Amino acid sequence: MPSIGQNRIFVQDEFPPNTLDVTWIPEIGRRGWAVITADRGISKKPAERKALEEANVISVFMAKGFTTKPIFELVALFVKWWPDIDRSVQRVKPGTSLQVKQVNPNGKIDVASHECHCSRGASTPRSPLAVVY
Repeated sequence: MPSIGQNRIFVQDEFPPNTLDVTWIPEIGRRGWAVITADRGISKKPAERKALEEANVISVFMAKGFTTKPIFELVALFVKWWPDIDRSVQRVKPGTSLQVKQVNPNGKIDVASHECHCSRGASTPRSPLAVVY
């Protein structure tokens, strides 16, 4: 899995602590990054949702309850799921919101997508993934 170390950036490493979501989201869009987060509130708050759509950001929201797991289990799941998440991001148009719904018995994840009907942007590969935890 060579891409794990090559295509992820932690938002916390790029922006000062307590930077508002509506501040860093447009910058992520300008950089052409996708976002993976367990902060499902971003998809529910009108200002944050609007920022994602206007910035044409591909976003991946982890399953409900994901952050209640012990830290080592979270890390193991990220490593296990990273190839599936990366493939899903590469297949969708900018502005699409992906939600990790569940894990199948074989360990694969089910990802549901909601395509934004944004007025701009064609399908282009996104790299890297910006991780928000």
